[in-house]
Amino acid sequence: LELIVKHAEALDEYDVFKNEVVQYVVNFKWNTFVKKLFLWDFALTVSLFILYIAHSILFDDYVTDGGHLTSFGMLLMALCFLLSCYFLYHEFRQILKAWELTVKSLKKENGGDDDKKNEEEKSKQSFFEKIIKLLFGPFYYGLYDGEEETKKLSIYTRLAKSAFGQMTYGLYENYFNDMWNMIHLSTNVLIIATLIEQAKLLSNKMENTQHTIVLSSIIPPLLAAELMFYLSGLRRTGPLIRMIIKIIKGIDAIKKPIIKGNEFFKLMH
Repeated sequence: LELIVKHAEALDEYDVFKNEVVQYVVNFKWNTFVKKLFLWDFALTVSLFILYIAHSILFDDYVTDGGHLTSFGMLLMALCFLLSCYFLYHEFRQILKAWELTVKSLKKENGGDDDKKNEEEKSKQSFFEKIIKLLFGPFYYGLYDGEEETKKLSIYTRLAKSAFGQMTYGLYENYFNDMWNMIHLSTNVLIIATLIEQAKLLSNKMENTQHTIVLSSIIPPLLAAELMFYLSGLRRTGPLIRMIIKIIKGIDAIKKPIIKGNEFFKLMH
């Protein structure tokens, strides 16, 4: 099913989901595994949105209060921090999964799944090659493929071409290429960074600085985007949200020609 979704997104064709067999599989996985977790995360995201807005509004008041309001504000800060850590943990698990998929793909491309071949190559490896493999782990694959052209390259060139290039591109394809993944990751990283800064201010009984004000103004729109992500997965609100997202993408697509047209018009006059 994951492979079907990946190819459907790549081709931007979703007619395959009209197939009864695919619909049955999707409904089975949704009702059995995904629905409860999805609704749970949706409820936690709504809670984080409300708690963070309340925290941002009250911060300057409770930081100098020193009474019950300060205690309430600290509770809000702690809850926001815990919820963000929970969601960030989810993102790190997805990044790790993307890493594992990339390593597996890289191993397969370089014959890493063939145990017999691995044993033969291992016996031919020099001491230096074994040290490189021990140090770089998954990055090793592709450094020593036995090809004469590869042997002529320096170890740094091999590392750049086979390790950093392929691993970075694999992580991009399996995780960072997804807009929603980037929104989830950036939102929670910014929340945690802002809360840490505000915790320092709270310990010194100082109000928001320009830095924390800017960060606090960026986070609510990102949280609203996360809510749109969850609403797009619900039966009642999904079609409307997906239509809005397509309209936004369509607007972005025509921005470049409009900007270029304006630049050309300015040059002509």
